[in-house]
Amino acid sequence: MQERFVKPDGDINVLSCSTTFELGVDVGELEAVFLRNVPPTAANYVQRAGRVGRRLSSTSLVVTFAQLRPHDRQAFERAEDWVAGNVPAPRIPARNERIVRRHVHSVAMSRFLRKIAGPDGSVWPRFAHEFFEAADGSSKWEGLPCDLLRRYLESREAELQDELKRIVPEELWSDLGIESWEWADRLASDDANKSPLALAEQQYRADVELFRQLEREASDSANYTAARRYQWVLRTIREAWLINLLASRGVLPKYGFPVDVVGLMTSHLDSTVARQLELERDLRIAVSEYAPGSAVVAAKQVWRSVGLRLLPSKGLPEREYWRCPGCNRLYTSPDMTGGDCPRCGGPVRGDRMVEPVYGFVAGQPNSSLGDDPPPRLYASRVLFHEIGGASEAQEPRKPLPALRGRTTVLGRYARNGWLAVVNDARGRGFRFCADCGAAHPGGSKKDESWKHRNPVSPRECSGKVEKVHLGHRFASDIAEFEFPHLDVEPRDESLRASVLAALLEGARRALKVRAGDINGLVYTSDSRNPVFVIYDEVPGGAGLAKEAFQRFEEVIREAIRVCECTCGEHSSCYGCLRSYRNQDAHEMLDRTLAREVLTSVLAG
Repeated sequence: MQERFVKPDGDINVLSCSTTFELGVDVGELEAVFLRNVPPTAANYVQRAGRVGRRLSSTSLVVTFAQLRPHDRQAFERAEDWVAGNVPAPRIPARNERIVRRHVHSVAMSRFLRKIAGPDGSVWPRFAHEFFEAADGSSKWEGLPCDLLRRYLESREAELQDELKRIVPEELWSDLGIESWEWADRLASDDANKSPLALAEQQYRADVELFRQLEREASDSANYTAARRYQWVLRTIREAWLINLLASRGVLPKYGFPVDVVGLMTSHLDSTVARQLELERDLRIAVSEYAPGSAVVAAKQVWRSVGLRLLPSKGLPEREYWRCPGCNRLYTSPDMTGGDCPRCGGPVRGDRMVEPVYGFVAGQPNSSLGDDPPPRLYASRVLFHEIGGASEAQEPRKPLPALRGRTTVLGRYARNGWLAVVNDARGRGFRFCADCGAAHPGGSKKDESWKHRNPVSPRECSGKVEKVHLGHRFASDIAEFEFPHLDVEPRDESLRASVLAALLEGARRALKVRAGDINGLVYTSDSRNPVFVIYDEVPGGAGLAKEAFQRFEEVIREAIRVCECTCGEHSSCYGCLRSYRNQDAHEMLDRTLAREVLTSVLAG
């Protein structure tokens, strides 16, 4: 098809394609591009528009269709700013201690595994239970591997230190304690507040004990269906890939390691295209884009998700959760069992959350694309869950000393902030069969007797259908800022959204990073004040939230400059608070209100 388009005498002169068209291919004769919507950023626009006019002999034309959406309308009204927009250069912090520390851990882990692997190099702990659980008589190692790792770190092997000195920049030796072995002492510690390894072990053991207890209780009450489900979930937790678990807990680096990537399974369908197709997304995105009822376009066909993928004799991680709309917090069992919100006393809603760690299953494709875009059940906003580690969780927010304004700002940095993204199908939930994985959005009573087929095979399934939500918990660095003495209602949605947007843009400018590198949310503190959170979008954290916390005065000043835009008072635009990512809040963003709040924290 592409050759028929490129050839001078080709019979095709129009291509309808995705944004990835021409990746690495030069179609020099291309003269016109029509964009069916406004790209997210100026960089995206330049990349797409730059496909035309690559030959001096041609005149290029780029036409962009602005849809009736806040993002597109803003670009239409200020097209000259969009076309001439500056594209910030990529920035890699030279002293990113968090990332380098995890690479130091990976070097030590690699040397340790080679030592215990044996002569043939094939015997090493692959699964979580082989690493963390008590060894029995059939153990391949002389002790528990996690304890053996700690002993290895305490041995202070000279060859390991020499290797680290070769790869770690010398200016970071002191911060990491390369010569003093501080990094090794910290990693080998049993204190979960200091060691990410100890925290990972603590969380693993807690999950295992929780589902063992649930399995026992279900068996004792003769609820064998539930007992079997808990048994499968337990197996999923125990047989998690060790490298994936350690990477997701911040022990090992996650850059370039797609450990939270899941797919939309098509290999079970009877077609060559389906068997060769690979559709994958980060789990945080997949809970929306691949959720049952959603559809994607690939290989000229529409692929609709019809269920969650299950593996034989394994269950999906699940737990009860409660969400407080007033606090924007998420609570899970066993920390909470219902009732009112323990922070604000408001009503909370309890539901069951399933984490689709094995991905999703597609139904038979539809070759008719139609005029409308494929449906997607976008997830609700990210919710604050908790801070891992007892000492960090109990550490109070303290007044930031650099700020001497009328309003006190209380701050706290945590390296183990737990957040969650939940897709509740816009309040309807999903009907889900834990026996076969079939699912669809809906919440009516008649769905309880939903007759369905196994999404992977044509067999009818008689499994019980239950209502669930889809969710994914993830850890990241977070910086918290509480404003306890505001002159306006602290739960005012316009205030919360406007100040958060200003802080994120101020942090982006102060740190000179892309908008996609950091994100934020607002939740309510125990004192019922708004807490603004900046967190790293990089899984496990990349040190940007910590840098924003350390340079908060600079972030505030940049945020105030953002609010000194020339657009109308009590409004906003893409030059100040609006962005592609906060389109749902465009109508409530108020730069004047944000400026009043932010200027009150500085002394002149």
